[in-house]
Amino acid sequence: MEQTGSGKTFTITGGVEKYEDRGVIPRTLTYLFQKYSEVITITTHTCLQHARACQNMCMSHANVLPILAVHISNPKLGMDGTR
Repeated sequence: MEQTGSGKTFTITGGVEKYEDRGVIPRTLTYLFQKYSEVITITTHTCLQHARACQNMCMSHANVLPILAVHISNPKLGMDGTR
């Protein structure tokens, strides 16, 4: 048995008057939400980077593919389109 008045509830839940008096549960929830927010931020940033890279690659392909198509159909052409 735990002794009455030893601070078990205060340790878990904390005090209500000062932010520094938060207990284990409020501190843990704050920590988890901060980490979750960091992961979401990193994931979003990474996804945006990949989306930009794909967009740039698609734009590059849009410029290169017509040139390649011309050269495949007529391999005697130079890269500038002249014979």
